[in-house]
Amino acid sequence: MENKYTPERRELLLAGGMVLCGFLFWEGGLISPDAALGKFIFTLVLCIFSGSYMWLAGYKQDRQSIAVLVCMALLGGALLNNAGRMEHALTQHALAALYLYWVAKTTGNSLDDKLSMYALGDLVKQGIAVPFSNYGVGPLTLARSTKGRNGRNIFWVCLGIALAIPFMTAAFMLLSEADSSFKILAKNIAENISWRWIEYIVELIIGLPIAFYLVGLVYGNARGDRVERFSKEALSKTASAMAIFPSLIGATMMTCLNIIYIVFLGLQVSHLLQGLPRGMSYSVFARQGFFQLCTVAVINLAIVIAGEIFHKRGGRAARLIKLQMSLMSALTIGLSCTALTKMVMYINVYGLTHKRIYTSFFMVFLIVVFLTIALAQFAKINAGKIIAIAGLVLLLIFNYTCIDRTIASYNIDRYEKGTLPMMDANLLYALGDGAVPELYRLWEKTGDKTVEEILKEMPANDSWACLSRERIVANRIRKEGYLKTKFD
Repeated sequence: MENKYTPERRELLLAGGMVLCGFLFWEGGLISPDAALGKFIFTLVLCIFSGSYMWLAGYKQDRQSIAVLVCMALLGGALLNNAGRMEHALTQHALAALYLYWVAKTTGNSLDDKLSMYALGDLVKQGIAVPFSNYGVGPLTLARSTKGRNGRNIFWVCLGIALAIPFMTAAFMLLSEADSSFKILAKNIAENISWRWIEYIVELIIGLPIAFYLVGLVYGNARGDRVERFSKEALSKTASAMAIFPSLIGATMMTCLNIIYIVFLGLQVSHLLQGLPRGMSYSVFARQGFFQLCTVAVINLAIVIAGEIFHKRGGRAARLIKLQMSLMSALTIGLSCTALTKMVMYINVYGLTHKRIYTSFFMVFLIVVFLTIALAQFAKINAGKIIAIAGLVLLLIFNYTCIDRTIASYNIDRYEKGTLPMMDANLLYALGDGAVPELYRLWEKTGDKTVEEILKEMPANDSWACLSRERIVANRIRKEGYLKTKFD
């Protein structure tokens, strides 16, 4: 009796599931910044088929791979919770990275047994090397699924037709412009075609390259097709070969920068403790230089990373560069705290905006990163794990904070208390569906015409792929009589 789960059947299950995922990639609107439910369903289906194939191939989930799945579930819940575009973009990229790492951990194909800086190498290996080195598995599996020579020929013909559709569309458009009779014929054909089914077929076709990529990724890991140049040992040798510059160069460079940062921080502290320069208000002081400080922090991160990679190990100069790296990290933390202090002062004067919240979260993350780097110079800690977990926690807080509603609630509350002199109309126009309940509450209380116009210009988004808790609440407010009856 034939085994139900032969390798051929497993590969066919995987290929069929990934074709569905390729279709959902487009139908679920993963390229749309508003797609919430679409991204969630795509990720769920992807994990179900990937996990099923790996289980049938003999790979079981262990504690680490289950922990990654839990993180993905938390981020998936965040997608369903809010309607913020920036939140969705960051969460989508984080989910993609976690999925790649989950496949590597489940199949035992990760570079390091524990979460560490080698996870960055895993992302490159799993995102590029493995799937593209096994890219042909998907189409060959689908071709083998047709029994006999005639079946395979039919498959290749269908694939040829599918690949020809984009060129046929372009030809129709160009030839319609060249001849009026052909244009009339093309118009009659178009009027008698159900375009929704055509759209489904097109999404299925253009999803095939994505499906083949996903098949190559999961198949390559499950079959043990490791890319040797991405092994832990190979990356360690590469890192050692890149350490070619004398440590004294980096130590001298960092010393010069650290002197400037010490002077700057001294002036900033004196302004906060002893008072500002004559003629400068706290609002001007708060607004001045925040984004420049963010840029300096990012530059310092690049310098520290470069110093860690390229300096030669051993000797007194190597100890000196470690000292300067820890000092630069500490000073950058000071710069970041200064920037955050300025931002708090600025928010107290002008209220919340998207940019002020985004940059504040980013600066908090940089503080964690530089604190970890400073500690890693003198203590044996898993810096990669600490940074990854901190980033995930901040991302979850960022998502579940509901940024749009927080901005609207904070600014409206302060406006009503008289601590915020005016409501910025441009800011209100920039808010998304999460702010609708707060805006509606303000309009119902004050009858403000600007708020009314904003609510009128925020149409309901009924696409299934874009549904989330915040969008459902906003659509209900728009549709179930509240806004409609009062505005009309």
